[in-house]
Amino acid sequence: MALVRREKRVAAMIERAGSWEKLQQLWRITFPDFKPVIREIQACGDGLLVRTAEQKGESEKYLWLDLQGQIRKELFLPRGTDAETEARVGGTSFFKMVDGRFYFLRPDPAKDLWQVHLAKTEMQKE
Repeated sequence: MALVRREKRVAAMIERAGSWEKLQQLWRITFPDFKPVIREIQACGDGLLVRTAEQKGESEKYLWLDLQGQIRKELFLPRGTDAETEARVGGTSFFKMVDGRFYFLRPDPAKDLWQVHLAKTEMQKE
């Protein structure tokens, strides 16, 4: 929740609500009982790339699923951004797997720009 409070849109909602506590009363984030919690899904080639809620340091857990929903591989890949609200509200995606290469966006506050980064995966085609 601390990451959510730093987002510009959330900060604006906090201001309109009057306080963080008042906004929390209006806006509750709940997760389903089944695991893993799915944050985002993308169709990718002959499978699905699923971003979960699990994090380790600067990485997030992704599942590479076949089209029947069976897990092919579990991956920990760099976290692009914490702009979850932007993703939900604007339908924006901050990552994409192309030919086994993982591309992700990160903001560069010093330049007020987004930067595209590439992370290697074991699934990368040569």
